[in-house]
Amino acid sequence: MSQDTLLRAACLRDLATTRDRYLAGDPAPPSVRPVVLASWERSRVYGIDPHALRVQDPDPERFRHSRHQSRALMEAAEPFLEVVHQTLADEPHVVALADPHAMILRLLSGPDLPRDPAGTNTFEGASWHEQDIGCNGVGTCLASGEPVMLIGPEHFQPSFVGWTCVGVPARGSDGQVVGALGLSIPNEQARAHAWGWALSVAQGIEARLARSAPRPEELELRGAYEKARQAVRERDHMLAVVSHDLRNPLNTIGMAMTLLLSEASDERKREQARAIQRCLDQMTRLTDDLVDVAKIESGGLRIVPAPCSPRALAQAAVQSIDARAGSESLTIRTGATTDRPVWADRERVLQVFSNLLSNAIEHTPEGGTITVRTQDEEPDRVLFSVHDTGHGISPDQLTRVFDRFWQADRAGRAGAGLGLSIARGIVEGHGGRIWADSEPGRGSTFYFTLPAVTSV
Repeated sequence: MSQDTLLRAACLRDLATTRDRYLAGDPAPPSVRPVVLASWERSRVYGIDPHALRVQDPDPERFRHSRHQSRALMEAAEPFLEVVHQTLADEPHVVALADPHAMILRLLSGPDLPRDPAGTNTFEGASWHEQDIGCNGVGTCLASGEPVMLIGPEHFQPSFVGWTCVGVPARGSDGQVVGALGLSIPNEQARAHAWGWALSVAQGIEARLARSAPRPEELELRGAYEKARQAVRERDHMLAVVSHDLRNPLNTIGMAMTLLLSEASDERKREQARAIQRCLDQMTRLTDDLVDVAKIESGGLRIVPAPCSPRALAQAAVQSIDARAGSESLTIRTGATTDRPVWADRERVLQVFSNLLSNAIEHTPEGGTITVRTQDEEPDRVLFSVHDTGHGISPDQLTRVFDRFWQADRAGRAGAGLGLSIARGIVEGHGGRIWADSEPGRGSTFYFTLPAVTSV
């Protein structure tokens, strides 16, 4: 027997004697290291049985959650874990990666391990926290916040006294512990270089984490983005509540205006009443739009489709706005190359047309033309379009035309920038899509599709 083997055996005997004295009641046996004594004391407080291992049951849900939370750590560590595992492929070993709470995220092992890994808690998803298995490399390094090496009998439970275990905390770019690396080797094969090896691997993991971590300016932008999103959510909620609460008083004012118009004694009073009525109509449209936006955002917009004629929908839309177009000296035309029925909520689709045609009228100068067309798009789709000969939309603005509360030019515009956003919500609620093509100076075309009726 070599001198090195004799010395190692003597060291293990001394450590075993020290452990036995502690378990027999000696609170501070000689030669025990402070980090080990502190871990033994914690293990005793946790109620760990020093003579029997408590077998754990897998918790798949908690394990999935932990892996999701620690995905950056796992991505950074995987190459290093594989290198260590392959290097020790012919020797008994355990390489483990744990989350900050000592749950094992990744475990790679060599030959000659126990055949019942669940019986020794050597499985992915097991907890190596000191409160579950007592003093051990991973759990103790996380409890102390420092790298540790535990030699055989320094473990609190006899299941691990045949192993030398190194545990090294892994820290993120902010210095916080994000997990731990564990390397376990049988006592008779353990070498001092295992300590430096584990430290180097942990440093490599931390370096990869630092490179993948977001820069401070990115974190600042993310924080600002989340604040903006929260502000938008709060604004939308407030607008939904206010617009809903405004409906009743607006309806009351509307009934009163109808009565005033019927009893007005001269033209001057009737004109004043009509001016108030126009403002009331505008306020009613705005509150209706806000309510629709709230429904679309919450997924509560009610769509009741039925077979409808595309030609009839287009004609009804044109008739409803023809007088307004005439007052603006505009010409509205219709063209239909198909009248294949579509699934449509008639009133909602007419609302889409109304928003698109109103938008076309606002952006088309006197003498211009607006054309409404229907045609087959695909075997199961019918295409609708509204084309105008207006000013057109620049490419950078075209990408935003369906955004809420956005208008290319607010000067002289009475609306709130909701019409096209609502149109998109209604079309998508039908299972269709909506888009626009435009070129400055050559007008714009807005398209949307609706599902065709394949059988009635």
